[in-house]
Amino acid sequence: MTADRAISTPIDVVLGLLLVGIATGVVATAVPAPIETPSDGGQAAILGSSLTVEFESEGSNWTVHETVGGHLADAALAGDGANSSRKVAYRQATRAAITDHVETHGAPVQVIGVCRGTQEADPLLAGRTPPGDRPIRATVYELPQPIGINETECQPVVVLRRWSP
Repeated sequence: MTADRAISTPIDVVLGLLLVGIATGVVATAVPAPIETPSDGGQAAILGSSLTVEFESEGSNWTVHETVGGHLADAALAGDGANSSRKVAYRQATRAAITDHVETHGAPVQVIGVCRGTQEADPLLAGRTPPGDRPIRATVYELPQPIGINETECQPVVVLRRWSP
């Protein structure tokens, strides 16, 4: 070991600590990247993502685990003329949960659950309202028929409306 090496060691340590400090400052103050808008295929994939809807009705707490598309179908079926307090609470909680889910993922979409058939049901709209100044693309997805529901009464359908941001 030479004497000139002993002099440069403290300088090396100071420079190393300075670089680590600068790097830490850069990482700590970096601006996060904006959420990337999902592609058309990614927007449609939102229907298959899992979602938990929790609501209270008739003095009980209910929790329903289902895909977004499944919730839309169930909520569309719950929109028939026989509106029990449980159905109304489920539809309201579903609309809020799906709207929050869409907003969280930054997707410029609106989803609509409707019943196609002789049974009249109110459609369920969730997500953002499409802007009036942009072209809107819509895709219709027919969902599996729920057990116990006749296809002539109601065929649950989900409409995915999307636009460019």
